[in-house]
Amino acid sequence: MPRLTRRRFIGLAAGVAGMTLFGGLRMPKARAAENSLKIWNWSYYIDEALLDEFAAHAGIPRENIVYDEYDDPNVVLSRLEAGKSGYDVVIIPDYILDVAIKEGLLMELNKSLIPNYPHLDEKFKSTPYDPEGRYSAVYMWGTTGFGYRSDLAEKVTTLRQIFDPDYGYLKKYSQEDNDA
Repeated sequence: MPRLTRRRFIGLAAGVAGMTLFGGLRMPKARAAENSLKIWNWSYYIDEALLDEFAAHAGIPRENIVYDEYDDPNVVLSRLEAGKSGYDVVIIPDYILDVAIKEGLLMELNKSLIPNYPHLDEKFKSTPYDPEGRYSAVYMWGTTGFGYRSDLAEKVTTLRQIFDPDYGYLKKYSQEDNDA
C-alpha cells in the first residue's frame, strides 16, 4: 500500500466523512448480506484512488464498493422521493438535503458509528438546513470565485451584474450576442 501522506489522509478522511451522510458506514441488512457498499456522489468530487485506501482501511474488498457519480442533484432527490435510491451512501448538496429532511426522506445519523464526528468543527455541526446535526455531517465546503477580463468588460461592482438577467450585464457581454 502506498504511504499514507497527510494530504492523502485528509482526502481519505473527507471521503469517509462524506460517506457518513446518510446513516454512517452501516449498511442496510440487504446490502450487508451482499457485502457491498454502493456510493453515489457528485461527478469529480473525489479521486477514485481514495476508494482503494478506504477499502483497505475499512476491510471491504475494493470490488465490493460501487462508486457512481451524478451531474444533477435533482435526479438524486427524485430517487429519494421514490423511496429506493439503491445506494447505501448518497452525498448531496445542502439545498437538496434541506428538502430531503423536510420531506422525511433521511434516517438520522448514528453518531456512535462515526468516531471522528467529535472532531468536526462546531460551526459545521449546526447548519441552517440541519440545525441539530441529526441527518448530515459536512463533507466539503468552500467558495466560488468569478473572473473577468477588465480590458473587455466594465468593472463588476455587484453580484447582480452576474446573476440578474434583467440587469443587462450578461446580455451585453454574452458571446452569442457579440457573434451576431
